[in-house]
Amino acid sequence: MKHNEGTIGMQVYFGRKKGQKTLGEIVKINPKKFKVKTLEDRGTSNRNKIGDVWTVPASLCTPARADNVVEAMTH
Repeated sequence: MKHNEGTIGMQVYFGRKKGQKTLGEIVKINPKKFKVKTLEDRGTSNRNKIGDVWTVPASLCTPARADNVVEAMTH
C-alpha cells in the first residue's frame, strides 16, 4: 500500500510478502512509516502480544477488508 493511503484508525495486515501477516490498527502516521498497534498475537514467543506497537513501512501493509477483520477477531 502507498503511504498516502493510510489513515489513523485504519485496520491493516502487516508483514513481509512471504512471512506472517498480523492484523493491526494504524495509530500514528510518521513521514516514512506507520505506527501500528497489533490486534492479534504475533509470532510464537510470548513477547509479542495484542496491543504492542510496531513501526512498519507502508509497503509492508495491506488494507484489511471488513469481512477479514471479523474472521481474524474470532480466531
